[in-house]
Amino acid sequence: MLGTVITVGTEDRQLQLSWHGGAVHIWAVDPTDGSVATPTELVHLIDRHLGRHISAVSMPVRIPLDRPGPGSHSSTPSRRIAAASMPDLASITSPSPSAQWFTALIGLAQATVRSRRVRPLLTIDGPVHTARWTPLAEPSVTAALEQLAKQQPPVCCVDDVEALFQVLVDAAARRELSEQG
Repeated sequence: MLGTVITVGTEDRQLQLSWHGGAVHIWAVDPTDGSVATPTELVHLIDRHLGRHISAVSMPVRIPLDRPGPGSHSSTPSRRIAAASMPDLASITSPSPSAQWFTALIGLAQATVRSRRVRPLLTIDGPVHTARWTPLAEPSVTAALEQLAKQQPPVCCVDDVEALFQVLVDAAARRELSEQG
């Protein structure tokens, strides 16, 4: 499961989630010494605890993170997760604060879609037409987003929680529509 302490050889690794460059990134760290998983270790952890479908569609990248521990000034190996795959992370339990925070935000987006509190929005910019699903204004959702923004662990790196929420609502709505056929 995401964020569970996972033993790889003699090292414990915990999966983490961060927002960087407009996408969610999964990376792993040993909470005892702050060392991060190598790219190969990371793929094995994701395969084992999230499923191969996540690592298969993710993209290997290195992201800059402000973190303690050895190599903290170098870029961190991670896997970039597409918006369409983010709903897969919602049901995963984790002791990692970053994973718990993203899980709560994804859960709120899915609840918004399940309650049918979304609307389609078509944006036209010259010859480019973009369609997406957006949440309807709800005081309870706004309050929940404000609370999540206050509780966000620094490692999550989300500057605009509402904008990320809109991305997650669109991904959840598209997933639900595709599953309905």
